[in-house]
Amino acid sequence: MTTGPVGEPAPADPEPLADADEHHDGAAIPALRLLRNAYVLVAVAGLGFFLLSFLALAVWPNQTLDKEITATRPTGLPQLAANELRGRDIYGREGCLNCHSQLIRSTQDDVRRFGVPTKAWETADEFPQMWGTRRIGPDLARERGRKSRDWHFAHLWNPRSVVPDSNMPRYPWLFERRRDQAGR
Repeated sequence: MTTGPVGEPAPADPEPLADADEHHDGAAIPALRLLRNAYVLVAVAGLGFFLLSFLALAVWPNQTLDKEITATRPTGLPQLAANELRGRDIYGREGCLNCHSQLIRSTQDDVRRFGVPTKAWETADEFPQMWGTRRIGPDLARERGRKSRDWHFAHLWNPRSVVPDSNMPRYPWLFERRRDQAGR
């Protein structure tokens, strides 16, 4: 490349600068080295914050819950019977947990309307746990014996026939017998 009038050679490049560290006093060198390795510092800090949040949000609450379950769980609880397991499968398959979740706040209104909150030990052995995120209808685990069996059948067949303001959908297919259920 040429600069200046045509035909004149370009001026020579100045000498390259020596290493930048040589132009600074000795006090600035550690700071520059720290900046050069800042990505390592950021990575270590990020990993540290991740581990801290994992311990604070996952490990510690789980240990606390395990201690609570151990302290409050009654001894000698029976395993779920076959019809209870079948009901649990229907509860999950039909999406009942969207409205009849076991999530309940411990406010007086919720306790009066839905009963006492589900305790952690009550679902400790269930997998997957179906706690849900909201409560519109009552916890079905607490409904046994509150209303007659016929009322429950009518409510599943046509909920508005027994509760006019119900927004629950009908479940008539639950009353159809399949060949593999003939003896049930």
